[in-house]
Amino acid sequence: MNSHDARVSQFLKEIRSPDLKGSRLFQLWGNRLDDPILWRSVTADDYATIARRLMSAASAMTALEAANEGLRHSPGSLPLRQLRGLALARSGDLGAAEKILTAVWDQLRRTSDVEPATLQETLGALARVAKDRGLALIDPIQRQIALVHACEAYGEAYRLTGGTWTGINEATLATLTGDRQRAQRVAERVRRQCLEEIELPSAARNEYWLRATLGEAELNLQNLPAAEAYYRQTGQLGTRRIGDLNSTRKQARVLLRHFGVDPAIVDDWMPIPRVVVFSGHMLDRPERKIERFPSRLAQQVKATIKGWLSDHRALIGFSSAANGSDLLFQEALRELNGESHLILPYLQADFVQDSVAILGGEQDREWIARSHTVIDLAARVVQASPSRLLLGGESYDFANQMINGLAMMRARELDTPLVALAVGDGRPGDGPGGTASMIECWHQLQIPVSRIDLSSVTSLGAVETIPIVADLPNSRRTSDQEHSRFPDEHSRRKNRPEQSSVMALLFADAQGFSQLTDTEVPRFVERFLGGIAILISKYQAAIEVKETWGDGLFLAFNSVHAAGLFALELSDFVNATDWIGEGFQHPLRLRIALHAGPVYRCTDPITGQPKCCGTHVSQASRLEPATPAGQIYASEAFAALTALALVKDFRCDYITQLAWAKDYGSLPAYLVHRVVN
Repeated sequence: MNSHDARVSQFLKEIRSPDLKGSRLFQLWGNRLDDPILWRSVTADDYATIARRLMSAASAMTALEAANEGLRHSPGSLPLRQLRGLALARSGDLGAAEKILTAVWDQLRRTSDVEPATLQETLGALARVAKDRGLALIDPIQRQIALVHACEAYGEAYRLTGGTWTGINEATLATLTGDRQRAQRVAERVRRQCLEEIELPSAARNEYWLRATLGEAELNLQNLPAAEAYYRQTGQLGTRRIGDLNSTRKQARVLLRHFGVDPAIVDDWMPIPRVVVFSGHMLDRPERKIERFPSRLAQQVKATIKGWLSDHRALIGFSSAANGSDLLFQEALRELNGESHLILPYLQADFVQDSVAILGGEQDREWIARSHTVIDLAARVVQASPSRLLLGGESYDFANQMINGLAMMRARELDTPLVALAVGDGRPGDGPGGTASMIECWHQLQIPVSRIDLSSVTSLGAVETIPIVADLPNSRRTSDQEHSRFPDEHSRRKNRPEQSSVMALLFADAQGFSQLTDTEVPRFVERFLGGIAILISKYQAAIEVKETWGDGLFLAFNSVHAAGLFALELSDFVNATDWIGEGFQHPLRLRIALHAGPVYRCTDPITGQPKCCGTHVSQASRLEPATPAGQIYASEAFAALTALALVKDFRCDYITQLAWAKDYGSLPAYLVHRVVN
């Protein structure tokens, strides 16, 4: 076997291993475009396995991406089509899920000798769509009708296949719709099936779903102590199955609420890992005159971090990777088998030189080696900016915004609390982007903050324990504007040079512009550009830079909220207009891309108009050509800052790892859409 064949064999062995979970699963999937030759050997069954595991890890949109990629190679794969529908359902796109799953079911009805598991998977997923629709309804009559329909759908799947997961859902929906006789009959039957399955050899059963189903059956039968016992077993088995655990918890909460029991008890039965966002001091540089974090405390700090993470079940971590606290946090997280997310302010090599190699000599070699290990083993590594920014503090401040925003997105995805941990002495920081700035931001976001307090131990030699304090907001407040949730960009740059600030950037262009005839061009200027001009006037207070060329549009906003709302209204205007009726030979469609990042602001010396430029403007321009016509795509930075701003009226949902234009690389893309209440 040659070296290439050996690599392929080892790669396939790893992705097919039942032990591929957690950080390594995300790492392999996220880096797949770096070695496409290996992935040519991946089969449809492999893609299906990866998609299932990603859903078990509570990453429905990434599972959808895996299913879609598998279908591009094997478009007829039934398991991948089913998984695509289920992933869409879990991510909340019930209409698209129902359409796909209905098509699969129509195909199955015309097929002989269909496996019961295949029938159950499809019918159960269709029933789930109906259940989720019903549970989302507020009107009690409409809700009852929808849940009865879902109950019948699960009942049909159970009668055809005998599968316990469709049976237990039939029992639960019968309970919720008031049919206690049916609920009890079905729950007792499901319980008997599960107890019989427990007697099978361990290799022939799925322990997690077996215990979860027994817990739900006992809950339907109102045997609360028995339900608790099974659910506690489920919680222990679900430590690395966060998505499955989240689904089980939701179902249990619905039933408990129906029976008048506080649903918060689920947190005790089946605790789910918390998301933790972290910041801390670097080790003291040799020239530092007053000690803050001396090297001799490193091991004690790491032990304290590890103990806190374990005690608080904070096992999904977001931080940077600077010398000292950051790396100690990441090492402790890895030793606890946690999920590691790293955000670097700019290129890794430059960052290591600036923020890791700060001690000199052998110590630098040690910490550089540790940083490489931490970065190599992380589930995800995000580079906030393509290069160092003009002002160094701005790079770190923006990276901190990314850390907080991405952590909030992951906590929302998992429906789990977000907590914060810091290592510091409680004093003001040395500059923007440091631990003090992060703690202040957490206070504004009302995130609970714990701080490993260095102030009481730096004057000592070796110490056994380092105190942890609940870091509370300062009583001093300068204004409601500055300290409400996460302040808008006007207040953020209050004391910064005018030429550098974080802005939301929009690029758009019209598909088909090059095909316009000379008689259509005046119509385009008047109707198309004129309509956009009216919309711009509505958002004038938020738009600080505006440029056009031909069919192209570039706008810079002082808030991600305004940029997102404008993009949605712009898309509505273009998509809803009858361009044929307006005298065009072909309909006009618009690609819209959104990004956010620090930019250099100035006055254009040629036009005399406000202008912004920099690597983030270039980055935004590379996303727009890769955006499908009629859609709004956003970068990960825009999505993170949207989460950080607590925007409620639109969302950015991960859709794919996209090859951006002009060989800019492969980066995550998010679909921007309204939230319908």
